Amino acid sequence: MRILCSLLAVSIVGMAAYFAFAQDQETPKPLSFESKLLELMKERRATLHQALEYQKAQFLQGTVSLEDMLKTEVALAHADLEIAPTLAARQIVHERLIKQLRQQEEVALAKFKLGKVTHMNVFDAKSARLQAEIDMLKDRSE
Repeated sequence: MRILCSLLAVSIVGMAAYFAFAQDQETPKPLSFESKLLELMKERRATLHQALEYQKAQFLQGTVSLEDMLKTEVALAHADLEIAPTLAARQIVHERLIKQLRQQEEVALAKFKLGKVTHMNVFDAKSARLQAEIDMLKDRSE
C-alpha cells in the first residue's frame, strides 16, 4: 500500500512538473528592444514593398503617376538602409537610392519645363539627391 501511495505521489508531482514546464515553454518570452525594433523595421519594409508592387501595377494601368511610384521606391530604399546588415549591402542600397532620386530630379525638371511645378520642386529634388550622396560617403568613412 505504501508503494502504491508513493508511486501515486511521484506520478502527481511528475505530472505537475510536466505541466508547469510545458506552460513555461508555451509562453513566449518578451522580445528585446533590438529584436522588436528589427521586427518592426522588417515589417515596414515588407509593407513598402507591397505598396510598390501595387503601384507598379497601377502605373501600368495609368492610374498612378511615375512621381508617386518613385517616392515609394525611395521610401523602400530608406527602409532597406535601416536593416542592411553590412557596409557592402548598405552601399548597394545607397547607389539604388541615388539612382531613384536622380529619376525624381529628372521628373521634377521636366515638370518645371512644362510649367507644372515651381523651381522649388527642382531644388528640393536636387537637394534630396545630394543628401543621399553625402550619406553614402559618410557611411563609407565610418
